[in-house]
Amino acid sequence: MVKQQFNQFMRYEEIPVPQSLKLYLTNFWKFSVMKSEDTLPFDHLIIPDGCCSIVYSIFSEKNIFSKNIFGPNPSVHFVKVMPGMKFIGIRIRPGLTESMIGKSGLDLRNQNIRIETPLLNLDDQYIFNYFEDMGLIDNISRKIIQFVDSANIIPDLLVQKTIDHIYNSKGAVIIKDWIEKIPISERPLQKRFKSDTGLTMKEFARVIRMRSSFIDLIMSEKEYLNIVFDSGFFDQAHFARDFTRLSGISIIDFKKYIQRINHVNVNHLTS
Repeated sequence: MVKQQFNQFMRYEEIPVPQSLKLYLTNFWKFSVMKSEDTLPFDHLIIPDGCCSIVYSIFSEKNIFSKNIFGPNPSVHFVKVMPGMKFIGIRIRPGLTESMIGKSGLDLRNQNIRIETPLLNLDDQYIFNYFEDMGLIDNISRKIIQFVDSANIIPDLLVQKTIDHIYNSKGAVIIKDWIEKIPISERPLQKRFKSDTGLTMKEFARVIRMRSSFIDLIMSEKEYLNIVFDSGFFDQAHFARDFTRLSGISIIDFKKYIQRINHVNVNHLTS
């Protein structure tokens, strides 16, 4: 893990979901920006993860509370945040957003939608009232377990199997090789996969591969060159080119920004 440095003023933490929710959620997460004399908003860099998140945000200084759905995005994007803001996210497993929240991954692609209606059997007011409570995530988990027990959630097993394969290989897959191992041709699976997840299989694999390399850059003690080869790239130039295409910034600028965040329990996405 990257050691906390004097200039870190943001904190990002991932919280595992209970075993009974692993088929439906990837994880929970928290993000906060320390209060500061500088109250101007700034652009926060978000690393894509191939998932949709339900995001609760609170800015107590201005009595602002909101709930948004962030859809899947094939590249790094930026959102405005301000010192003193805090966020809690529920990361839904790819391919299950239509069953869980009534919109497909494709409908939510590149979207950031503010929403007022209740989702997943959750009491929004309770979440906002107890944002700092240590037991909040446990309470959210219990409510979602009640929701999935009563909902008719029927995942596309081939899409989910493909997601698991990409996760387990950390995105370093050749899609055509995978298609040869399953009982369906590429075109119908591509259509089903994109409709469910919002990304093509190639986009999803690229996102997972680059996210894995991001995590290694942030959290591990690996040498840079080892990260390049472990991520399935042939050389540093190939890695740097894909990195910049996905993130829009250089590796040096990425590391400068990301080191301002204290990362806690951030792990590779798994099946």
